Amino acid sequence: QFRALMSLVLNGSVGVPDRRLSVWSAGCSTGEEAYSLAALLAAYPSGVRVLGTDVSGRAIERAKQGRYRYWSLRGVDPVSTTSWLDIDSVNAEVRSPIRNLVDFKVQNLMLGPYPEDVDIIFCRNVLLYFREDMAATVFQRFYDALRPSGVLFIGYVDPMPSAETPFLECHEGSARYYRKPAAPTQVAVPAVRTIPPPPPDEILGAASLPLAPRFPLAPRLPSFRRSDPPPKRLARTSDVPTKSPSTPPSPRISPSAPMAASASNSAPMSSTSSTIRC
Repeated sequence: QFRALMSLVLNGSVGVPDRRLSVWSAGCSTGEEAYSLAALLAAYPSGVRVLGTDVSGRAIERAKQGRYRYWSLRGVDPVSTTSWLDIDSVNAEVRSPIRNLVDFKVQNLMLGPYPEDVDIIFCRNVLLYFREDMAATVFQRFYDALRPSGVLFIGYVDPMPSAETPFLECHEGSARYYRKPAAPTQVAVPAVRTIPPPPPDEILGAASLPLAPRFPLAPRLPSFRRSDPPPKRLARTSDVPTKSPSTPPSPRISPSAPMAASASNSAPMSSTSSTIRC
């Protein structure tokens, strides 16, 4: 992770040119990590400032002394520490140029304000002791404390940030780290010119749209209350039988009376008419 950090700093993907690099070692215990970061980045052109914090006040007091047992250097290449450590057979002490680059203070990650505008945060093997909801809160506060494009390094056994925290997971070689997205570019938007509304008779499209045809309204039927009697129905003229004065009444024929033959229509009886004899 230290090599990955150095690679990010050298290629310019971390930090702002002509601005001092801000580094935070959260949960630094007795300060070994904080001093190591200061020694690694001491040659940064614009300078570096490292803050080491821990919840233990006793650990912070030891970190301020900058004196460690030789056992603390186990697994470390002695060549990489000869430029900033005075080492004897028992102790190792941080030299003043590196010690002056580091500040220490007591900090509870769940309480109190966080530093602001940080470029690099190291918090390794700390969050594994936190509950899931508490770790999510710390991740969100780390995110807020970082500058745009700032990076966060955590331990391999620490929980990962949740999806609610918009960190970008990145890799540099075999090292994994998390980056805060860069600030979005602000594009100048031209001022919107206010256009007065058109007159009512010049509404867009009103002249080209045909007017809807107007149909006569149907006659309104009278309504009656339930208690009112229905109106009387007037008899129509066609329902009343009328007598024509010019037409004489037809005679009534009695079914028992014999029908008299009209003289003009019936032929005269002949005296010599044949008769049927038995």
